[in-house]
Amino acid sequence: MNGGCGLLKGLTTKLDYKQIVLILYILFIHVLQIVLNRVSSHILIEMMMKLSNHIIVIIALLFLVACGEDRTHEYLELTEDNQWIYSKMKENYMWSDSIVRPQAKEFFSNNSAFYKKLLMKYDHTSYFSDSALMTSYGMSFAVMRDPIGIKPSNTYALVLFVEPGSPADDAGIERGMWIDAVNGNSITTSKYSMLERGNASTIYTSRIDIDDEGNYLWQKADSFEIAASRNLESTSLYMDTVYNIQDRNIGYIVCNRFSEGTTKEKLADVLSRYSSSSVKDIIIDLRYNSGGSLKEAVECAALFLPSSFAGKVVCNVEKGSGEITSYCFEHEAQKFNAREISIITTSATQGAAEVFAIALQRTLGSSIVNIFGMPTAGANMVTEKFDSPYGFSINPVTAQIYTEENILITSDELLIHNSINELENIHSCRPLGNRQEYILYNTIYYMLNGSLPIPDDENNKESNTIRYIPRDKAYIL
Repeated sequence: MNGGCGLLKGLTTKLDYKQIVLILYILFIHVLQIVLNRVSSHILIEMMMKLSNHIIVIIALLFLVACGEDRTHEYLELTEDNQWIYSKMKENYMWSDSIVRPQAKEFFSNNSAFYKKLLMKYDHTSYFSDSALMTSYGMSFAVMRDPIGIKPSNTYALVLFVEPGSPADDAGIERGMWIDAVNGNSITTSKYSMLERGNASTIYTSRIDIDDEGNYLWQKADSFEIAASRNLESTSLYMDTVYNIQDRNIGYIVCNRFSEGTTKEKLADVLSRYSSSSVKDIIIDLRYNSGGSLKEAVECAALFLPSSFAGKVVCNVEKGSGEITSYCFEHEAQKFNAREISIITTSATQGAAEVFAIALQRTLGSSIVNIFGMPTAGANMVTEKFDSPYGFSINPVTAQIYTEENILITSDELLIHNSINELENIHSCRPLGNRQEYILYNTIYYMLNGSLPIPDDENNKESNTIRYIPRDKAYIL
């Protein structure tokens, strides 16, 4: 016995852990072959089910202990990436006190799976990212079954937004196109990740036509060669323009992210230009704004306010430790004195973008700040990015956002004046900034007339409306 133990100790001294694991694996297979020859199949299956959850740990303990020698350091080396995740989560996660230390075998899981095991069941905001997962073709889309009802089993993706300079943009893909396949493979409501990221691909599109009798039908359209997905940064201010309608100058700004250190400066330049152009009314389009810097959002909101609001608390951010940070309007020279501000939101509007809209409406009042579109995401969580030395990042919730009265911020904090879904109208998805684009058209009409337009033919309204799948299966990405 001592001789065998000495042999194993000698082997584990000369061989590295990978070689030891390989030897033990070969021994395990050899023993398994012997068992196969002697044990009936149903008994074997029962044995394997009992052992399956312990095999990895048994092998790890065999070479780590090595007949009494402490090889804990090798275990820590094998699991140091997940040890790092666990340590960061215990230090920073909003609900760190509720994290239960995983079993030893779970530290051998892949990084993403291990990270997700630490999250609370109700946490749908924290996320894991690595270089592969963070790449994108640069387009946002809505996935739905055939919206005109001709081919109910077919699924289409309506392109809603294309990031400038992205692979999708370079390929010529535009807002309003209908994608039905990638590399010849049809998309489905549960299988659409191939539209988010991947290698170089061919994207196939269709278009909706109307025949001589006024019936809708699908026609094959163009195909596009798209380069491999890559890391992209959202353009904070996508566009701005001024419309002169009925002797009124109406400014229009599409803001897709509150990027720290850049969005405020860009917005201030636009507002200064608007002020010198006699613009009194403004539309701020946040429909695809996924958030960004809370500090930047509050500073951008302050550009619309007189100095009398300086120091006013906009929101409080509370960490799991109880530490509270208050965000206030800074003393800034007002860049824009608005007569009317209309803000466009959707369910994709979240985080800092929600705080921006709530700050303006609560401060200036709902008679000046009107909200058009759909209720926002109600994302009252703050995530923080931690870059690991192992090539991935974790982005856990580290705090929650409360109003000045310490009420958790939700989408109910915004008063929606006019509920408009851009997927309602089959002809609505025109380029952003086009005055006939569905939400923009309705917003401008309301600003000029105080009410929404009435459809030309109420009886035929259904023929102009997309019949899209329920909200829990319609994906705004």
